[in-house]
Amino acid sequence: MSNYIVSPETFILYSLAGFTVATLMIVAAGFFAVRLGKNKQSKK
Repeated sequence: MSNYIVSPETFILYSLAGFTVATLMIVAAGFFAVRLGKNKQSKK
């Protein structure tokens, strides 16, 4: 079994994994921005 053709199952799996990672990164960036905003407001 040395066929390097990407099957639809693996393509869907990789796209789902990439989408999940991107969503987690966006959520983490938003959370970090909110924390920075709160820190800036509390310092004033």
